[in-house]
Amino acid sequence: MPDRFENHTQGAFGALASLIRHTATSETPALLPVVNLNLMLIPPIEMRQFGAEALMTNAYIIYRSSRLREAALSMGIHSCSDLTGR
Repeated sequence: MPDRFENHTQGAFGALASLIRHTATSETPALLPVVNLNLMLIPPIEMRQFGAEALMTNAYIIYRSSRLREAALSMGIHSCSDLTGR
């Protein structure tokens, strides 16, 4: 969920806006792939090649996997699915 959503303009092709988080800003329209962190066909870091600036996942997938759940709880969700490659 964004901290702030700034609508710049709206037209027939949708809204041009910014999704602003405390760590990053993404412009819309945006490619937001949905990934299953247990079955990553394309690693999140490689999704940048396709224009992805962010990704989505299902919290239930993380909850059901003890490995992912522990990583998310101890190091944060980005440790499971980092697009930055840090």
